[in-house]
Amino acid sequence: MRLKCNPYPVQGDLSKVINYNDTRNVFLSKKEGGKMEASIDMNNNTIYNVKDPEQVDQATNKKYVDNQLVKNWIKRRTLI
Repeated sequence: MRLKCNPYPVQGDLSKVINYNDTRNVFLSKKEGGKMEASIDMNNNTIYNVKDPEQVDQATNKKYVDNQLVKNWIKRRTLI
């Protein structure tokens, strides 16, 4: 994402002015990797495009859980 430079001088409270590099560090650092430093409040919004987990401590999606339940159910039915 490229932000356009504002050619006009900043007016008002200059304590809240933040330059491009700081903005990039704040908003894009987690997209580029690294560890989260605080919790994320999703405010009842949905998370999309979660891939199937590859390790036990990864998030999963509903499709993966449903498929695992069906596999386990079929497995248990064939053992009876």
